[in-house]
Amino acid sequence: MLPPMSKTTFIMIIAALAAALGDAAMSRGMRQFGDVSALGVWNLWKVLGMFGNPMVLTGVACGGIFFFLYSSALSWSPLSATQPFNALNYLFTALLARFILGERVEPARWLGIALIVAGVIIIGRSQAAAGQ
Repeated sequence: MLPPMSKTTFIMIIAALAAALGDAAMSRGMRQFGDVSALGVWNLWKVLGMFGNPMVLTGVACGGIFFFLYSSALSWSPLSATQPFNALNYLFTALLARFILGERVEPARWLGIALIVAGVIIIGRSQAAAGQ
């Protein structure tokens, strides 16, 4: 049976998921909007048009949710225990990229993500052992 999840672990999992959802929405929205590098500095007003894209706005909103949750977790938990959970964003982003955006994720990238997640699990267990 799994040990109970700490408040920090729960909040940071939700925060990492919000960040990944925001990244995926932003990616889809910017692909719909088009290449902004071709517009140049003089067409800044056209670049601002990206904020009319609902997927871009969803990405911004998810980023705000991440910021609120991460800031909240930092208010009660040490940075050394909280920040590593941001690495779960790699896992969630790869899953969303693969299954929602249809991107190919190479096996080496999955292996790297597995190593990162293993590190997060080790940190999470040390946090639980320390009673944080």
